[in-house]
Amino acid sequence: MKLIIIDKDSQNELKKWKLKENKTYIIGRSVQADIQIQEESLSRKHAQIIISENSVQLQDLNSCKKQKIYYIFFKKMGHLQITKNQIQMKKQALKMKQQQILEIARIIQSLKIKKKLKNIKQMKFQNNKKIYKVIIKIRMKIQKKDLNQKKYQQFNKKRSFYGIKKVLKMIKKFKKKPKFMENQMVINKIKINSLNYWALKKK
Repeated sequence: MKLIIIDKDSQNELKKWKLKENKTYIIGRSVQADIQIQEESLSRKHAQIIISENSVQLQDLNSCKKQKIYYIFFKKMGHLQITKNQIQMKKQALKMKQQQILEIARIIQSLKIKKKLKNIKQMKFQNNKKIYKVIIKIRMKIQKKDLNQKKYQQFNKKRSFYGIKKVLKMIKKFKKKPKFMENQMVINKIKINSLNYWALKKK
């Protein structure tokens, strides 16, 4: 299997590496990276490719640059091609856009989110859009599995909590709007109650 860097406009091959099975490769700008790419949009250790017998796993390494990869699986179908804005496996392409990444992502691990939750209320919300969207998706998964609130009644007396069903309705209604981040009032309600529910689940 080969990893091929191609020019976005001309589709000409710029560089390629041979990849072996059952091995992990680091992609980034650092000289220590297995696959060094001198590109400003990449971090020094931006992502890693994990190759097994039947699949290729592309995983973000908490890169500080704009282009987030998160956690994506490919079936092993041929050569892996990367351009500045997309990742391709043969004819199938995944554009590196935030919305699409969140649709296909395996979502950031809960431990990483738990560390960030303590600071979210103190942060300016517009600087934390990606983390918030990921939290909302996790909230929905948890809420669908457990809609029984009896064991949470004592907790709810201490804090303002709208209830799981109400939060689900708000999220569903809110997601239909074309501009996801505009209605600040609804965002704050969902944010506060989702964070409360998450904290409770972990107790």
